Amino acid sequence: MKKMKQSRRKFTAKFKAMVAVEALKERESLSELATRFEIHGTGHPANPGIGLEA
Repeated sequence: MKKMKQSRRKFTAKFKAMVAVEALKERESLSELATRFEIHGTGHPANPGIGLEA
């Protein structure tokens, strides 16, 4: 049985800016922000700009 390929999420510049501003406030840990915004906390080596620790 073939698995269906999961499509990649695309983040808008507005969403990325919002996450960055929240990270700069340092009110929550990166792990908490990743959970809140439903993103991976470390990004990906092929595209490091996606996660919080890029």
